[in-house]
Amino acid sequence: MLHRLWIAVGNEALAYARLAGIDPQVDQPWARLYQLRNKLAHCRLPDLDEDEVWRMSAFRPASLRSQVRDLLR
Repeated sequence: MLHRLWIAVGNEALAYARLAGIDPQVDQPWARLYQLRNKLAHCRLPDLDEDEVWRMSAFRPASLRSQVRDLLR
């Protein structure tokens, strides 16, 4: 379930970047979110490292949230 939430986050990052005229392949943090989305969306479920997804979900959101909040101001 967590990997599906990260895919949704990546989809929203891509949509925002397109609307804002930002290159989602280059500009951070949108590029990282989009790349993560691609990795998770195209990975077969048996190949998915659920521990890595959990670690990202547990440790990454705080710094990501502050970066995105600063960019959206």
